[in-house]
Amino acid sequence: CSDDRSALTGHHWEGTLSWSYRDANRPASLDKSATIAALANGASGPPTARDACGLDDGVGASHTYLGETDVAPNITVGNGDIMCANTDGKNVVGWGSLPGGTLGVTCTWSYNSGQAAESDMLYDTDVSWYTGNTAPAGCSSHFSLRGVATHEFGHAFGLGHAPGDSCNLTMYPSTWPCNDGARRFGLGDIEGLES
Repeated sequence: CSDDRSALTGHHWEGTLSWSYRDANRPASLDKSATIAALANGASGPPTARDACGLDDGVGASHTYLGETDVAPNITVGNGDIMCANTDGKNVVGWGSLPGGTLGVTCTWSYNSGQAAESDMLYDTDVSWYTGNTAPAGCSSHFSLRGVATHEFGHAFGLGHAPGDSCNLTMYPSTWPCNDGARRFGLGDIEGLES
């Protein structure tokens, strides 16, 4: 709670980030309703300024979950590259096979003014995930979907990766198995969201 470093992407939402979920390719080990709850929990992190430091909520952001969709996120993966495809005006969260070590990716399209127009996300189907607030007993290789979703929705709301060795911040560019801490922002994350 003393690390005040943050980075911004340069975009912001003028209104509510309304998003839909595409269930295709969800790992079979994950329950559908628990998956949606974990993603919604991550989406709520930035607007509520959910943090581990007891800070006041000064973040003026909101999100709404619209339900399921058959529309795929506009993110393509090929030859080990992740590419943001053409915008379609729909904010979609879904699943796909991502290159080694990438747990999730967010693409956000914005106008020249910096106002966000669309934000899509993919989560890796090849990763072992858990959906609860805490790691399951005996956890050794599973990743927190709530924590990674909080990080990815941080990107959607305008946060970049925390600089340097800010490993106690949600927006640090990597995490480790069984880490529950990333679902609560640190000081730098919150100050970035507020700005």
